[in-house]
Amino acid sequence: MTLSTRKSPGSLWRVFLYALLLSAAMLFICSKSSPAYPINDWADANVFFSAGKAMTQGKVMYRDLYDHKGPLLYFLHALCALISFDTFFGVYLLEVLSNALFLTIAYQLIVLWGAHRSAWAALPVIAVLLFTSLSFQMGDSAEELALPMMLFPLYQLLKAQRLHSCQTTPSQLLIAGFLLGCVFWLKFTLVGIPAAVCLMLAWLGLRRGGLKRALTDIGWMFLGFVLSTLPWLLYFWAVDGLLPFLKTYLYDNFFLYAGAEAPLTLLQRIKAIVKAILSWIIENPGYTLPLMAGMLWLLLSKKQTVTEKVTWYLCLALGMLGIFVGGRYYVYYGFALGALTPVCFLPVCRWIERRWFEEAAAPVSPRAAHAPKAALAALTAVCIAASFLSPNVSSGFLQKREETMQYRFAAIINQYDSPTMLNFGFLDAGFYTAAGVAPHVRFYHLTNVPLDEMRSEQERYVREGLCDFVVTRGLNPQSIDERYELVDSCPATEGMWYDTVYLYRLRTLGES
Repeated sequence: MTLSTRKSPGSLWRVFLYALLLSAAMLFICSKSSPAYPINDWADANVFFSAGKAMTQGKVMYRDLYDHKGPLLYFLHALCALISFDTFFGVYLLEVLSNALFLTIAYQLIVLWGAHRSAWAALPVIAVLLFTSLSFQMGDSAEELALPMMLFPLYQLLKAQRLHSCQTTPSQLLIAGFLLGCVFWLKFTLVGIPAAVCLMLAWLGLRRGGLKRALTDIGWMFLGFVLSTLPWLLYFWAVDGLLPFLKTYLYDNFFLYAGAEAPLTLLQRIKAIVKAILSWIIENPGYTLPLMAGMLWLLLSKKQTVTEKVTWYLCLALGMLGIFVGGRYYVYYGFALGALTPVCFLPVCRWIERRWFEEAAAPVSPRAAHAPKAALAALTAVCIAASFLSPNVSSGFLQKREETMQYRFAAIINQYDSPTMLNFGFLDAGFYTAAGVAPHVRFYHLTNVPLDEMRSEQERYVREGLCDFVVTRGLNPQSIDERYELVDSCPATEGMWYDTVYLYRLRTLGES
């Protein structure tokens, strides 16, 4: 293979800056975390952000706050809360950075196939296909933040296969193991793609140097995984939260959340997996159909090596297995598989390179490839496309804050100094965020984990009057009228699974 993909540091920084501008423009329109929306009213985003805010005030995740995603996810949102405590602006910046890294890696991957110039044009198309999809949800999913962590080790593996005769280095193996660990501690159902990369790296080691080399390579990857894991173990051990951490993230997810529904037979599980995969494909044709077309091209192409084909297909297979093996389906689940979307641009960009550009294999001038006018045209195009294609634009874009249920209640809550509140009986719907209040009780919302303690503790909080305000969706505990009075109610935001929300105030607070 003689393709040249060597880039100067300055050139790579230009690619990243271009990707950063694309990401900022796209997410400004497509993500509800952006300043163009009054609030990101997706429950998952608020769950993460509320936990992150509480962590900045000394709370320990799992020990003092209950939710069942990975610690890295909450840590990232704690950093966002340090930027902006009562808005999603910090989260928006995190999304922009994460997706800019993803697009930069996608560019490098496409260049591996010799498409130096057309790779620039592929980035805005990738951004539009992914961020206007239904599975993007409202922005700020674990799947979205995992994209660069999944694509980078795959890019390094493919680079080794195409340019270095399948030779790998200890640093590459270390990084692959480290990023596998990062994805695991973000959301472990997403480890399929990085796990497939690690399996392929171990296989390459076995082919080159036998069992001894394979074990050595596995050792480097395991060391990388340990390096990504050790900080969490040490932190939770130091704050006396190791047992709650392991119990919540591993036991509750494997044995409670996964077993929340009736057990499935093998045939039923297979049917559920197939149904989930088909639902993901049908609901997100903008990138799933190109992805499938790219995988088909890869299979039929005679110019791709068997190792390359196995790499891509193993990533897709294990990625799907990790995400859909439980038989459940939520609209955002499959978004992580968008990390493989660049495969559909490999033949297209290579064809454009040969058809439209002379001397396609020659090194390209960064200035010529990254003309300001072309970049401006790309930014304009993605903004126009996002405005028409993003499903979020019709539900809150440029809406006034005071028109939302969250900020309507926040106006009442913020009349008091240092108020506390409880989101009772349903997922965090953004009332903590709008009011600028951090959770102060462990079960600050009701998750999907069938944990009896969760509901009984929330009922105790109400019965004992531990919170100044309580927000409900009508499923009130019998004791609420003993200590609380209804001060407001309003229709729920369109698209919610409930009709009305209610705000209760502690009676003694109203008398003061």
